[in-house]
Amino acid sequence: MSNQLKAIQRARCDARPGRSTAGTTARLDRAGLIRRTGLALALTLGLGGGGVVASGAQAAAPVGALKTWGANETAQLGTGSSSSPVATPVRAAIGSLAAVETGSRFTLGLRTDGSVWAWGYNEYGALGDGTAIDRPDPVRVAGVGSASAISAGFDHALALEADGDVWAWGQDYAGALGDGTADPTGWQPPAQVAGLPDAVAVSAGLGYSLALTADGSVWAWGDNSYGQLGRGTLGQAPSDATPAQVPGLTDVRAISAGGYTAYALLRDGAVRAWGWAGDGALGDGLVHDGSEHPDSVPAPVAVAGVGGSGTLSGVRAIAGGFYHAVALLQDGTVAGWGRNESGQLGADPDAAARFDAPATIAGLTGTAEVATAVGATFARAADGSVRALGSNFEDLLGTGSDAPYAFVAQRVPDLTATALVRAAQATHAGAFERALSADALAFGEQAHGTLGAGQTVTITNPDGAIDVRGTLVTGPAADDFVVVGETCSGPLAAGEQCTVKLRFAPTAVGARTATLSLRAAPASTVTVALGGTGGAPPRGPQGADGPQGDPGPQGPAGAQGEAGAPGAPGVPGAAGPGGAAGPGGPAGPKGETGPRGATGPRGRAARVSCRVTGRGAARIRCSVTYAGARAGTRTRAKTSTTARLIRGKRTIARGTLGRLRLTGAPARGRVVLVIGRGRDAVRVATTVRGSAR
Repeated sequence: MSNQLKAIQRARCDARPGRSTAGTTARLDRAGLIRRTGLALALTLGLGGGGVVASGAQAAAPVGALKTWGANETAQLGTGSSSSPVATPVRAAIGSLAAVETGSRFTLGLRTDGSVWAWGYNEYGALGDGTAIDRPDPVRVAGVGSASAISAGFDHALALEADGDVWAWGQDYAGALGDGTADPTGWQPPAQVAGLPDAVAVSAGLGYSLALTADGSVWAWGDNSYGQLGRGTLGQAPSDATPAQVPGLTDVRAISAGGYTAYALLRDGAVRAWGWAGDGALGDGLVHDGSEHPDSVPAPVAVAGVGGSGTLSGVRAIAGGFYHAVALLQDGTVAGWGRNESGQLGADPDAAARFDAPATIAGLTGTAEVATAVGATFARAADGSVRALGSNFEDLLGTGSDAPYAFVAQRVPDLTATALVRAAQATHAGAFERALSADALAFGEQAHGTLGAGQTVTITNPDGAIDVRGTLVTGPAADDFVVVGETCSGPLAAGEQCTVKLRFAPTAVGARTATLSLRAAPASTVTVALGGTGGAPPRGPQGADGPQGDPGPQGPAGAQGEAGAPGAPGVPGAAGPGGAAGPGGPAGPKGETGPRGATGPRGRAARVSCRVTGRGAARIRCSVTYAGARAGTRTRAKTSTTARLIRGKRTIARGTLGRLRLTGAPARGRVVLVIGRGRDAVRVATTVRGSAR
C-alpha cells in the first residue's frame, strides 16, 4: 500500500487522469483478480478527495469519541500502533477534538483549544513537527495558534486561524504551499501563506490548495496541470505557486478540493466545478473525452441538475472526490456524479461506470452530512447512523464485509455518529461517536439510610433542538439518586447546556447505579451514568465507662526461682581484610590464522522475458525460468509470485509476474524486474517488449 501510494505520487506529473492505470481507482472485480492473500495485493490504487468543507469559523466540538477504520500501516488510525487494515470502527486514543481530516497516510486533528495535532506518515513533513519521522502518537503542528479549521491534502496540509490567516506545510509539490516556489521532492515546515485576504475556509487537494474569503471569493494556488486553479489556462508557471483569485466566482459559501477537480457551493444552492473534466468529474452533462469536449476545463462551469436537466440547485453541502463528487440536497437525499468504477455512486459498475450529470444515490435519505474517500462515499443520517458504499480496499467501508466493493449502501456497525471525519485523500476514515453528554457522576461510599451532599452535573445537548420537559432517573437503584434542583426545562438548542443537582441516599449496602436522562420532544439521547456505594448503617455513640471496682486481696508470695543457665560462649572475632590483588600476567601470543572457507555453490541461471499485454499498454506479463538441479532441466517461476518493475529509482508497475499493472510512465524499454520481497527479492535487468492491442 505505502509503496504504491508513493509510486502514484511520483508519477502524477507523467500520467493524465483516465489515460493510464496510474491515478485510477482499481475495482476489485467479481472474478477475484484482486484478493487478500499471503501475497501482496495486486492493485492499481487511485487517489480520492472531498469531504464537506464548512464555511466560516469551526463549529463547536462534536460530543463523543473519535472512531476510525481502514488502512493503518503507518498508525494513522490513532490507536497508538500500526496494524493490518481494521474492518470495523475502533476507538482512537485521542480526545478533545473538534474536527478531523485524513491525508494519504496521515491524520490531522483540530483540538477544542485551537491547537492542531497530527499523526501517522511523515516522509514529506505532513505532520508539521519539523521532521520527516513517522509518528504513531499525536504531535503538535508547530507555529499554528488558535485555529478554527483544518484540511488535509495528499501529503500537505492547511490550517485556518481564527483571525483569517492561513498556514501550510508538507510536500511543496507544484507550489501547493503558496510560498512562491515548487519542489516536487522536498517539503517545508508550517508557514503562513502570504498574499491572501482574510479567509473563512480552506481545502487541500492533490498538489494544490483553495481558500474561501469573507467576501465570497475563492483563491487558489499550486498544481494547474488540468486548470484546477480556475485561471483560464493550463500548465504550470512560477505564478502558480502564489495565491490568486479564481475569476468569475462570487457569493461562494463552501469549497471542496478534489483530486484534480475543484468545486464551489454558491449561496443560492448552485454548484460550480473546474479542472479535470474526464469521466464526468465536472458533472455538467457533457462527455469530456478530449474529442468533442476537452478533458480539462480551466474556468468554473455550472454542475447540471439531477438527470442532466437544467442546473443543480438546493444543495446544502458538497464533497469532492478524486474522480467523483457528491452533493447533499435540502430534502436529505444525495446526488453524485463522475466515476462509478467501485459503485460509489450507488449503481452497479458493470452497468454504469460513470455519470456525466448528477444522479440520485439510492438508499441515502434523511441525510445530514456527506463525505468521500478513495473511491467511496459516506453519509450520516439525522439519527446518527452511517452508511457507506464504493471501494472496500483496505476495509475502507468499515462494515466488516469481505466484499471488495458495494454499490448498495451498507450501514457501518456499532456506530451512532455526530460528525464524519473528512477523508479527502485517504483509504482510512472515521466519525465522532455519539456518547454521554457528561462524565459519569460518582458519589463514592455513604452509609445507607442517610442523605449525602448535593453534586451538580452540567449536560450538553449533542442533538438537534429539543424541548426539554424535565429529567428522569431510571435503573436498578433509581430511588437512591434524588434530583434536588435543575435548569433543564424548555427549548434546548444543539450545543446548549443545562444543569442538574442530585443527592445520594443509598437504600442498601453495596454498589448502587442508575441513569439520568432528559425527557424531551423529540426524544433525546442525552444520558448520564450515576453511581455510588452504600455503606454500613451508622452506629450510635459508645456508652460511658462504669465506676472502678474495689481492689482484691493480696495473693501469696511466689516461690524462689531456679538459678539461671550459664551464658553462651562469645562470638569469635571477624577475619582481617584480604591482601591486594597481584599484577596481571602478560598477554598470550596471537593465534594462527585459520584455513580459508570453502567456495559457496554457484547460483542458478535465470531466463527472463516481459511483454506488454492488454489494451492501452495497461498490463505487463513476465516469465522467469531457472536452471534445474539436474543438467538440461529448467524450473518456471509461478505467475502468482509478487513482482514489480523499476526504471531508475521509480516503480512503474506492480503486482505479480502474470499480472503487472502500470503505476507510472510507459513500461516498454530497459527496466529492472524485482521478484519476491525483502531480503529474498531477486533483481534482474530486462527489456519490456511488445505493444498494446
